[in-house]
Amino acid sequence: MAVNHEVVKLWVDCDLDHEGTDWRARRLYHTDGREFTSAEFDLYFSATAEDIEAAADVCRAMADDAARMAAHYLRVGHAPEN
Repeated sequence: MAVNHEVVKLWVDCDLDHEGTDWRARRLYHTDGREFTSAEFDLYFSATAEDIEAAADVCRAMADDAARMAAHYLRVGHAPEN
């Protein structure tokens, strides 16, 4: 089955409402703070195992990039230049 890139984008751009202790009652938000629409909510939960694995790959790559940038900063004492 093909990966649905719209689903992957939602999984990568998802943040949870951190209020309360019942995880089932939490709302889904974009990382910029906008709440998921009902259509986005439905699309998010339509994810297949392949979609979730693709989103995990993207998140791992982002973490690796952040680690490389931090290592460079710590090594040279300033952020990398473009």
